[in-house]
Parts: sequence; structure tokens; C-alpha cells
Amino acid sequence: MTPGSAALRGLIRRFAVRQDGVAALELAILLPVLLFLLLGAFELPRALLIYEKVTRVSAEIGDLAARQDTMIASQLTDLFSAADEIMSPFSFKTYGTVVVSSLTQASGKDPVIAWQCSSDTTLLLSSKIGKQGDKPVLPNGLTVGTGDNVIVAEVFYKYAPIFASYMFNGEKPFVSATYYDVAYFRPRDTTTIALTGNCPNS
Repeated sequence: MTPGSAALRGLIRRFAVRQDGVAALELAILLPVLLFLLLGAFELPRALLIYEKVTRVSAEIGDLAARQDTMIASQLTDLFSAADEIMSPFSFKTYGTVVVSSLTQASGKDPVIAWQCSSDTTLLLSSKIGKQGDKPVLPNGLTVGTGDNVIVAEVFYKYAPIFASYMFNGEKPFVSATYYDVAYFRPRDTTTIALTGNCPNS
């Protein structure tokens, strides 16, 4: 064995038994995983809470709208303000939209969206059931008979995790989502809820 190879074997042996820096190396490997778990433990409950509030907004707004005898702009403004209160402490005016629609069907004709109003002034999100004057897109099992009236409340909310804006310079890859929920109600005290005047944001 040459002196050079012996020295190399000795260096390798000493390297194998030394423990200096092992803890730092393990920390460097585990820290990203621990950080991801920590952020997930914060963001997941937050995301679930926001979605729960979105479903509550659609149910509450739809129910309140269905209790009206007729609908005017000020009543719709109050409904949209109620959405802000229900979503608190999350900002609904910035990230959310409520769309209230009234579906009717005249004798011998297809169902139609008789009127539709939205709280949206900035997000420009469109109803998933169609626009005013369209035949509505309805789920299986829901029908609108002749003379019937159905009030539809749709809620959109643009969710983005808090920490992504810091980690990705304002971009929110992979995890951004637009939450959506819809609720259907029939009028409580009248046959048809008509819209008097224009929508609040028209």
C-alpha cells in the first residue's frame, strides 16, 4: 500500500466516524418540511372556514330574498351588505360576489331568468346558471313548472393563502381557488317575486 493510498483511507475513515455538522445537516433537510407543515396547519383551517362561510352566505341570502313580496334596489343592497357581515372577518367586498336571480316559467315556454342582480363591481364574475333572459342551467332534479318562481343565490369568493404572497412575490401558484356555492329557494309569501326598478349596481 502506497503512502498516498494509506493517507486517503485514513481520511475517509475519519470522515465516516466524525459527527460534526450532522445536526445542522438534518435541520437543513427537515426545515422546509416543518415549515410547510406549519403553514398548512394555519392555512387549511382558514380555507375550510372561508368555504363554510361561503355556503352560509348563499343559504342566508337566498332565504332572505325568498321572504320578500317584491324586490327593490335598496333591499338588494341590504342583502349584499348582509353577505359582508356573514363573511366577517374576511373581506367580502374585495374578494366576493353575490348573484341573486329569479327564475320563472310562462305557460308553454321554457324557464327563463326573469331578473338577475349582482353585488360585483370589480371581480366581474358571471352567474353559472346564465344571464338575464337566458334559459337557466339547473341541476338534475330541479324543475321550474308553469307559474313557478325560484330564487337562486350564488356566491363566489376568491381565496388565496396569506403566506403565498410573501413566498412567491405576490403570485399564488397551485393553491388559489374561487369558491362557489349556490342555493335555491321558492318564495315564502307570494307566487312570484318581481324586481321593481333596477339593480343596485346598474
